[in-house]
Amino acid sequence: MIDQMPPRQLLRNALWIGFGLRLTIAVWNGFFGPSVGATGDAPGFHELAAGVAEGAFPERFRIGMTYIYGLGAYYWLVGASVFMGSLLSCLVWLLSAWLLVASFGQLNVGVARAARAVMLYGVLPSSVMWTSITMREPYQLLCVNLSIYAALRILRGAWWYWLWLAAAIGVGVLLHAVLLGWGVCLMTALVAAQVYNKVGHSPIKLTVALVGALALAYFGVVLFGQLYSFPIDRGLAFAVNSYQQGGLQIGVRTDYRSDVDILTTIDLLMFLPIALMQYLFEPMPWRATSVVDLVPVAENLLRFGLIAQVLTLVLTLPAAARGRVLLVFGSYLVLEMAWAVGTFNWGTAARHHIPADGLLLLAAFADPRPVRSVSAFQGTPTHASA
Repeated sequence: MIDQMPPRQLLRNALWIGFGLRLTIAVWNGFFGPSVGATGDAPGFHELAAGVAEGAFPERFRIGMTYIYGLGAYYWLVGASVFMGSLLSCLVWLLSAWLLVASFGQLNVGVARAARAVMLYGVLPSSVMWTSITMREPYQLLCVNLSIYAALRILRGAWWYWLWLAAAIGVGVLLHAVLLGWGVCLMTALVAAQVYNKVGHSPIKLTVALVGALALAYFGVVLFGQLYSFPIDRGLAFAVNSYQQGGLQIGVRTDYRSDVDILTTIDLLMFLPIALMQYLFEPMPWRATSVVDLVPVAENLLRFGLIAQVLTLVLTLPAAARGRVLLVFGSYLVLEMAWAVGTFNWGTAARHHIPADGLLLLAAFADPRPVRSVSAFQGTPTHASA
């Protein structure tokens, strides 16, 4: 039945299925709940935002409070309701999905292939759970998807999308400071790509561009430390070690790290790949001790398959298409690495993966070459630009 469906209808259905699942959770959470995942930070965000709507502002502003102020302004207009707050999250997710579709268009990916990616994007259990309630994740996801869409437009010569990119990263930073470091890295990569395209292999110019990129990245790290109370003044290794030790003292069943000792830059460099691998793939199948753990295990297996698919694409795509895939996938790895150094258990990791979901799917399904698409079963050849 699905194989006989036209690609564009398949794509529309993928969008509405994803939205419908989230709307169902929003209704349950708003009138019958709480839903699964809606008993942690979500009610706290809702209550603070309801207070803002009534004029009770938090005493101290910090990064991440912007969501509360924004949700409070929305509640002031429509009334403080868990359902209305959850509904807004669903609509924000739908907009993020539309931007993902638009990004596939910038990569000249066929509609049938994009539809498969959007279907996965819509039904990932952790995403359905946390992008349909009053959490920051759907808004972070929107900012990331808008940023990468703007970046792809910039690569195609639309320079005015730098304004969109700056706006998306700016709003993202107000949601979570991690997006500052990620945004700086993305802009640095874009500048480096444009310089490379203009100067070619000129050693002097490329050296100047590299030094400038490193300086921009360093500025981003320092600014991140100041905004997020990260003890960066004593060195990045000390800052990461302090954060890890503080988090591990809490201790929960889903912890995947038991000891961290990062004293030098070498220690930090050795820790980063371990942190990333654990963050991406814990819990390992043999560590699942409950039925609930099977969900992150399944998502981790899917994540492994998608990463393998990206690596296959990188090895087989023509050079012209490979650069854009590397930009998207590199952005994914940088964002996941930023979360990895401050995440200690797979319950929190499941939430932190959400802002990067679109990046991974975009990279994994970014093959622009003609394929035997869904409509090919009806005798109509479909090309990647369809």
